Amino acid sequence: MSNFDKVKDEFNKSFGVTNNLTPQLNIFDENHALVNYRLDLIKEEVEELKDSIEKKDFKETIDALSDILYVVYGAFTCFGINGDEAFDLVHKSNMSKLCKNKKEAIATVEYYKNDSRYDSPTYRLSPDEKYYVVYNESTSKILKSINYNPVSFDSLINKS
Repeated sequence: MSNFDKVKDEFNKSFGVTNNLTPQLNIFDENHALVNYRLDLIKEEVEELKDSIEKKDFKETIDALSDILYVVYGAFTCFGINGDEAFDLVHKSNMSKLCKNKKEAIATVEYYKNDSRYDSPTYRLSPDEKYYVVYNESTSKILKSINYNPVSFDSLINKS
């Protein structure tokens, strides 16, 4: 059982929290109070994280990070979006920032050499030696592959 499913199927059901099973596309207008409540929960946990880091309290940092996940998963259920599926889509998009082979890395570097925002595009083999990472050497900024695919949430939104 995934962490999202634990929140959705155990916590929410046990506490009587509504699980919306389809995307709530009009929630911002129809249930503004719930949206604000969910946002406030997330802000509260982020503030606890900030405090724990400032205090250098490692245990409280773990607690805050875990609570952030919890309230974000809860927000997914409020919006009627499967949190695991959304994460998978973002992960797939993020991984497409990497180059699959040296040829793609070279082509990506050439692309960025023509972009005046970057003064030193180059590439390196990833630590796991599965991919090539293109980055701007002077700033260490990671640059996206020419084959990068931006995330699309259409498959989640169109479930309604």
